[in-house]
Formats: sequence, C-alpha cells, structure tokens
Amino acid sequence: MIWNFIKSGKNNYLNKKNIKIISLGVLLVLFIAILVYKKNNMYEIDDSTKHRFESMIGEPICEVILVLGEGYKYEDSEHSKFVYVLENGIEVELMVLPAHYLDYGPKLGEVVYKKNGKVIRDVRMETNKNLSLEYFIDNIRYDTTFTDVKREIGDFTGSTGSGIIRWYYEIEGLAFFETYTFGYSDENPVFMFRVEDNSGNNERLIMYMEDEFNSTKYIKKLFIDKKIVLNAKKIKIQTRQFFELNDEYTYADIVNLYGEPHGITDNNRVYYHINSYYVFFPGNFSSDSEAKLNYLDIYSENGMFKCRIQYAPEYINGVLNIFYD
Repeated sequence: MIWNFIKSGKNNYLNKKNIKIISLGVLLVLFIAILVYKKNNMYEIDDSTKHRFESMIGEPICEVILVLGEGYKYEDSEHSKFVYVLENGIEVELMVLPAHYLDYGPKLGEVVYKKNGKVIRDVRMETNKNLSLEYFIDNIRYDTTFTDVKREIGDFTGSTGSGIIRWYYEIEGLAFFETYTFGYSDENPVFMFRVEDNSGNNERLIMYMEDEFNSTKYIKKLFIDKKIVLNAKKIKIQTRQFFELNDEYTYADIVNLYGEPHGITDNNRVYYHINSYYVFFPGNFSSDSEAKLNYLDIYSENGMFKCRIQYAPEYINGVLNIFYD
C-alpha cells in the first residue's frame, strides 16, 4: 500500500513536470511565430505601395517625380536612380533607363525595394521582348519603318558616338546599327542595318530593298514555276551562323560546312534549304574556285524575299561597294 502511494505520487509529479515542459514548448513556439511574423511584416510591401510605384514603370521620369512628389534622394553612380524611404524603413529605388531612350526622355525602367541593403522585390520594365536574330531576317520588308520596328521589338538597345550618333540593337553579341549618315527619323524606312560583332572588326550588311536587286524577280518566278527543289531535307543551324560567315569563304568552304547544295538555278546560283529558309549564293560562286562569298540571299519556303546579307566591304577605297547582282 505504501509502495502504491509512493508510485502514485511519483506519477503525479512526472505528469505535472510534463505539463510544464509542454507548456514551455507551446510558449516557445508562439514566441518564435511572433518573431517570424514581425520579421515578415518588416519586409511586407502592401498593394497600395506596389501600385504607387510600379504603375509608373515605363513613364517619363520627370512625370514620375511630379506624381510621386518630393522626399527622394538622387544618386548618380553606375545607374541614375531616385530613392524614396518608406515609414517602415524600406528603400524604394527608381532606376532610370539609360540615355539611349532620350528620343522620348528618360524613363522609369525598374523599381527595387530594399530593407537593410537586402533586395526584397525587383520589378522591371519589359523591353525588347521580341528581339531576336530571326526578327531581323523574318520581319522587316523594304517599306518597314523604324516606327514599325520599335513597336514590335522596342526601342534601340544603345548608341555610340558623339556629334553623329549611331543607334543600334544588340542581340547575341551582334549589334545592328541603323545606317542613316545624318540621323534617322522614326518614319524613315529601315532599308538596311550594318551588323558588327563584339570585336568591331567584322562588318556586314543586312539589306531589305528587294526591288534594288536584279535577281529578285527571277528567283521568285522559279518558286512560282516550281523549279526549286522543295522536298530537300532541311539543314538546321543556329541563326547566328549566317552572320559568322565572311568574304573569305569559298564554295569549297560552304560545301564543307553544309554538304552538297540542294539545287542550282538556271543562272548558276546554288542554294540550300536551311532552317525555314532557302539560301541562294552568288551566280559565279560554285563555278569559280577562287570566288569569295560576297553575299547571300535568303527567301522564305514559299518564295518570298527576306533579306540579303552582304559580307564584302561596304566601301573599298572610299567607294561604295553594294552588290546589286
């Protein structure tokens, strides 16, 4: 009986001890949860704040500052930015788009929220979303204006030069420069781009004025008359390879690269079915082992002219050197 009493007392003591331990555990969990909540709340950005700043993305920076008001600090380091500090200590950095947007005035391109130097939200203007090498082959015609291009792929990526400024799009290490000597207008037809790689040494032209080339009507008629081999197994390459060729390539080099041609026209122009294009080489290219690759013509699979890429120098000894066939 005494033993049962002692055992019962011991169990009661252990039960009370367990209850205390459990209670302390619950309190500890609650305490941690409160800390986590407070920490998260420190970094919380409410919807009205997001709308206040992010709805201004893409707008001229002068209008942005006018709407948001004073109370900012201006920083001009690698990127120009205006910084607002919220009541909870969050810094809102308004990043200004680079100078190549000066056609329309500098714009708000990015909103970055920071707390204690840590980025907690970053929202950027979506620019050049359709920019690709394929665009410069597929989507520009002889009558396409810079307004059309900007509507489809956004504003220029950058510019270079002082006095006479050259504007360009950059994609995959290639810069596509507009070619107007004394400045372009948005309403000007594109006509052509001068393409340079990162080294700046390799220049080529991509041209769209199909009526200027003597062979255009002839090749189009070949498609209409079904004289082009349309069932050839297409060769798949990276689009950039079109811009990696140069005027040192001979016919033997092209055969080493792509194999034997898929066909040859009546006027001695060999062609290949590459990606979704038919690519035509110059008339004397296959018959003259010394001939260099001056240019090639790219057509769609249904026989529409896309562009001419010229690899030969644009100028020789100061004289314009454009190939019209």
